[in-house]
Amino acid sequence: MREDYIDKITVSLNNNRTKNLSDFDNHPSNVAKLKAINELKKELKTQQHALKAEAQHISERDSIQRSLDNHENNVLTQVITAFGTDYCLNCQDVYDKILTENQQTEV
Repeated sequence: MREDYIDKITVSLNNNRTKNLSDFDNHPSNVAKLKAINELKKELKTQQHALKAEAQHISERDSIQRSLDNHENNVLTQVITAFGTDYCLNCQDVYDKILTENQQTEV
Protein backbone atom coordinates (compact mmCIF):
# COMPACT_ATOMS: atom_id res chain seq x y z
CA MET A 1 0.00 0.00 0.00
CA ARG A 2 2.83 2.40 0.80
CA GLU A 3 4.56 1.58 -2.46
CA ASP A 4 1.34 2.29 -4.36
CA TYR A 5 1.00 5.64 -2.63
CA ILE A 6 4.61 6.58 -3.39
CA ASP A 7 4.13 5.48 -7.01
CA LYS A 8 1.05 7.71 -7.33
CA ILE A 9 2.90 10.67 -5.85
CA THR A 10 5.89 10.06 -8.11
CA VAL A 11 3.66 9.95 -11.20
CA SER A 12 1.93 13.14 -10.06
CA LEU A 13 5.28 14.89 -9.49
CA ASN A 14 6.57 13.76 -12.89
CA ASN A 15 3.41 15.07 -14.57
CA ASN A 16 3.81 18.35 -12.70
CA ARG A 17 7.44 18.64 -13.88
CA THR A 18 6.50 17.88 -17.47
CA LYS A 19 3.65 20.41 -17.41
CA ASN A 20 5.71 23.20 -15.86
CA LEU A 21 8.66 22.78 -18.21
CA SER A 22 6.36 22.42 -21.22
CA ASP A 23 4.48 25.58 -20.20
CA PHE A 24 7.78 27.43 -19.98
CA ASP A 25 9.11 26.09 -23.28
CA ASN A 26 5.85 26.70 -25.17
CA HIS A 27 4.96 30.07 -23.66
CA PRO A 28 4.56 32.57 -26.52
CA SER A 29 7.03 35.06 -25.03
CA ASN A 30 9.69 32.36 -24.63
CA VAL A 31 9.11 31.02 -28.13
CA ALA A 32 9.46 34.54 -29.52
CA LYS A 33 12.56 35.14 -27.43
CA LEU A 34 14.24 31.99 -28.72
CA LYS A 35 13.30 32.86 -32.29
CA ALA A 36 14.84 36.32 -31.86
CA ILE A 37 17.96 34.81 -30.28
CA ASN A 38 18.40 32.45 -33.21
CA GLU A 39 18.04 35.37 -35.64
CA LEU A 40 20.61 37.41 -33.68
CA LYS A 41 23.07 34.50 -33.73
CA LYS A 42 23.17 34.61 -37.52
CA GLU A 43 24.79 38.05 -37.60
CA LEU A 44 28.30 38.53 -36.32
CA LYS A 45 27.57 41.95 -34.78
CA THR A 46 24.73 40.67 -32.58
CA GLN A 47 26.06 37.22 -31.88
CA GLN A 48 27.53 38.11 -28.48
CA HIS A 49 24.27 39.69 -27.35
CA ALA A 50 22.38 36.61 -28.56
CA LEU A 51 24.63 34.30 -26.55
CA LYS A 52 24.04 36.37 -23.40
CA ALA A 53 20.27 36.33 -23.96
CA GLU A 54 20.38 32.58 -24.56
CA ALA A 55 22.36 32.06 -21.35
CA GLN A 56 19.75 34.09 -19.45
CA HIS A 57 16.95 31.99 -20.96
CA ILE A 58 18.74 28.77 -19.99
CA SER A 59 19.27 30.17 -16.50
CA GLU A 60 15.52 30.85 -16.15
CA ARG A 61 14.72 27.28 -17.19
CA ASP A 62 17.34 25.89 -14.81
CA SER A 63 15.80 27.94 -12.01
CA ILE A 64 12.44 26.30 -12.69
CA GLN A 65 14.07 22.88 -12.68
CA ARG A 66 15.80 23.58 -9.34
CA SER A 67 12.50 24.75 -7.90
CA LEU A 68 10.80 21.56 -9.09
CA ASP A 69 13.64 19.46 -7.66
CA ASN A 70 13.24 21.13 -4.27
CA HIS A 71 9.46 20.68 -4.37
CA GLU A 72 9.76 16.99 -5.25
CA ASN A 73 12.34 16.40 -2.51
CA ASN A 74 10.16 18.15 0.07
CA VAL A 75 7.05 16.19 -0.88
CA LEU A 76 8.81 12.83 -0.83
CA THR A 77 10.51 13.66 2.48
CA GLN A 78 7.16 14.54 4.02
CA VAL A 79 5.61 11.32 2.73
CA ILE A 80 8.46 9.16 3.99
CA THR A 81 8.35 10.95 7.35
CA ALA A 82 4.59 10.42 7.55
CA PHE A 83 5.03 6.71 6.91
CA GLY A 84 7.22 6.56 10.00
CA THR A 85 4.47 7.85 12.31
CA ASP A 86 2.10 5.66 14.29
CA TYR A 87 -0.95 7.29 12.71
CA CYS A 88 -0.03 6.68 9.12
CA LEU A 89 -2.59 4.82 7.04
CA ASN A 90 -4.93 4.39 10.02
CA CYS A 91 -7.35 6.80 8.39
CA GLN A 92 -8.72 4.12 6.07
CA ASP A 93 -9.86 2.02 9.04
CA VAL A 94 -11.57 5.04 10.58
CA TYR A 95 -13.18 5.95 7.26
CA ASP A 96 -14.47 2.38 6.79
CA LYS A 97 -15.91 2.36 10.31
CA ILE A 98 -17.72 5.67 9.73
CA LEU A 99 -19.18 4.37 6.46
CA THR A 100 -20.36 1.18 8.16
CA GLU A 101 -21.99 3.15 10.99
CA ASN A 102 -23.69 5.49 8.53
CA GLN A 103 -25.03 2.58 6.52
CA GLN A 104 -26.38 0.95 9.69
CA THR A 105 -28.14 4.14 10.79
CA GLU A 106 -29.74 4.59 7.37
CA VAL A 107 -31.35 1.11 7.49
